[in-house]
Amino acid sequence: MRCSCPPAPTRRTEARLRAVVRTSSSARTTATSTTTERTSSTPRCPIRAAAAATGAALPWETTSSTSPAMRHVKRSPIPTGMPGSTGVATRRTTNAPGRPLPSSGPADTAISGSGPTPFPAASRPLRNLSRTSLPRGPGDAGVFCYGYPSSFMTAWMVLAFAAAMAAREPAALSVGTATAAPGRRVFGAIEVPAGVDAATRIDVAVIRGTKPGPVLALVSGAHGTEYASIVAVSKLVSAIDPAALSGTVVLVPLVNVASFEQKVPHVNPVDGKSMNRFYPGRMEGTQTERASFLLTREVVEKCDHLIDLHGGDLDEDLRPYSYWTKTGNAAQDAVSREMVLAFGLDHVIVSTDRPKDPQASRYLENTATTRGKPSITVEAGHAGTVEPDDVAALVDGCLSVMRYLKMLPGAPTRVEHPVWIDSVKTVASGETGLFYPTVRRGTYVAEGMTVGYVTDFVGRRIFEARAPASGVVLYVCAVPSMKKGDTVANVGTIAASPP
Repeated sequence: MRCSCPPAPTRRTEARLRAVVRTSSSARTTATSTTTERTSSTPRCPIRAAAAATGAALPWETTSSTSPAMRHVKRSPIPTGMPGSTGVATRRTTNAPGRPLPSSGPADTAISGSGPTPFPAASRPLRNLSRTSLPRGPGDAGVFCYGYPSSFMTAWMVLAFAAAMAAREPAALSVGTATAAPGRRVFGAIEVPAGVDAATRIDVAVIRGTKPGPVLALVSGAHGTEYASIVAVSKLVSAIDPAALSGTVVLVPLVNVASFEQKVPHVNPVDGKSMNRFYPGRMEGTQTERASFLLTREVVEKCDHLIDLHGGDLDEDLRPYSYWTKTGNAAQDAVSREMVLAFGLDHVIVSTDRPKDPQASRYLENTATTRGKPSITVEAGHAGTVEPDDVAALVDGCLSVMRYLKMLPGAPTRVEHPVWIDSVKTVASGETGLFYPTVRRGTYVAEGMTVGYVTDFVGRRIFEARAPASGVVLYVCAVPSMKKGDTVANVGTIAASPP
């Protein structure tokens, strides 16, 4: 359908306009004397101009080729709430006192009640604008300038206002099957299809704020028996209010579903692989690799910041701590450093040996980091327990980071003097048998100090585990089961000065 706006005036029409204007009131003279000759570069239709500026479709292009042309009525309601609405628009019958308007053609006819309207159904105010009266000639009250009706200028104003509001509001964001519009909390899943082994489904929640801001991803449950972190992220889904949020939070409470369901620590029982060692993954691999690939695509690639939440697995008596990866990119490192301080855990491991290749990033947090996204890893919870203090530390830490990122109002609760740990030394068992710890999580030990021992199944001591360096016990094995090569404890060595 062609645009039904009156054509731009020619020189002859302008002459007629000027003649009419000279006999009109002084107000009409002022309004119409600004008319000048249109150039070929000026859009003839204000709706075309508005559509070009905003990227919107032209209203008359939304109807089929058989749709009736725009027709106008002599008397029709102005849409409620539109600028200048006074109830009913009535055609003027005179241009000046005692002076009839020039006629430009046959009388207007009403829009038929059947068939599509000239404007799309979703644009009800604009559709109604097509039913307001249009001028018969250049002297009509509907003329704004160049012979254009004021109703079309109103439409232009509506389009411009809508474009301005759209620029201020965040757009919808999709993660897996979840699509969140501004001000909404939605749920969905990342569907991992079957391949060389079974399919799986990873639940997600997306909370989209009403104001612009960054996208923060909160991911937990890579190891399905690190329960405190899984519970913490699950609680955050309902704790974050979309109305108070600037930006978006993507929450993935449980990555390793099979591990959780079968109560298997450390690995995915479907393929025997850790779900935090195979990033960025590949679709041709096993379930762990396919899930890692889709998490990279759906979560890492769509976020600006990421927090990977962990804790003590079923066999790990762990004290809370964080990881901060130092990349050498000063700007990125400054943001991630502030994130780890805002999280609030008072022991921070400085990682400098993570892979640098984005295609061999291995860890989830490192996958985001190698893609230029400031990210951290945090740990709280021990031996498969869900202690309120551990859950609160993780929930409060995430909210504090969101305040640092200006996603929530208020100031972050920052740890001022953390213990910086520059390396982690692992104590491995030399024998299989029953393990007995001699230290607790968080204990400070000296190099060579005994941290535990192993006996055979009839009680004879066969191995003694000693601290390889002085430092703090980050975690110690929490169960008697021990086989040769398993980790007995991790000892963090204290940095000489803050990084």
